[in-house]
Amino acid sequence: MVNDLPNVVKEAKCRLFVEDLKLYLEIGNQEDCEKLQTDQDRVVRVAWNDSNGLQYNTSKCLTITFSQARHPIVKNYKGPEVSMKKDMPDSYAEKRRRPRLLA
Repeated sequence: MVNDLPNVVKEAKCRLFVEDLKLYLEIGNQEDCEKLQTDQDRVVRVAWNDSNGLQYNTSKCLTITFSQARHPIVKNYKGPEVSMKKDMPDSYAEKRRRPRLLA
């Protein structure tokens, strides 16, 4: 079940919220990219198989990279239609640019 997912993930860190899972890992080199890919593969293979009734929702899968490096390490992760988001707005920064009065 969903609560067993942390046992499947070996290298990355994971966060669970209801039936959603976030995998994340600090990437310092290509080996780290492979570790994250391996954990993603484990989740797909072990956790989302037909025996437990969970479904892998590809429409909710994305890869988000946070970096201040001029040339961050970027990998195209393999999986069921995982999309890469290059420009995600920072909602906190957006709110600071357009302050509102709260009454």
